[in-house]
Amino acid sequence: MAPNVNKTKSCREPLGLAKLPLIGSETYDEIVRALDKPLSALTPVDLNVLLTHGYWQTFTVGHAISLLEENPFMEAQYYQGDLLKTLLGVSPDFWSKHEPLWIRMHGILHRIDDVNRDIAKARNAFTMAMK
Repeated sequence: MAPNVNKTKSCREPLGLAKLPLIGSETYDEIVRALDKPLSALTPVDLNVLLTHGYWQTFTVGHAISLLEENPFMEAQYYQGDLLKTLLGVSPDFWSKHEPLWIRMHGILHRIDDVNRDIAKARNAFTMAMK
């Protein structure tokens, strides 16, 4: 997570954003609601929304990685694994400037690869049972 961040303040305060009105646009209003929440209260849905639209990645990426370290395929908003997919879409430029976050994300992906290999082996054995 981002150092020296007061997690009781809204996301927009450290970004220097003024309070924004809701306008009845679903996507825009989701972003405004997430930005108005205290950093410590961001939900997986909020993180997915903010990451998708590129808001304050230094904090949101670290927070999202913490959640994925517990459950890599968690459903944030639309489907299982959507938060992971959103993080994989973060720009390479961001990752190159935040190596500790990249290392943590790489660890999650490595664990997924290990599980996939184990499942493939078990599936092979399962399939062979009926041959």
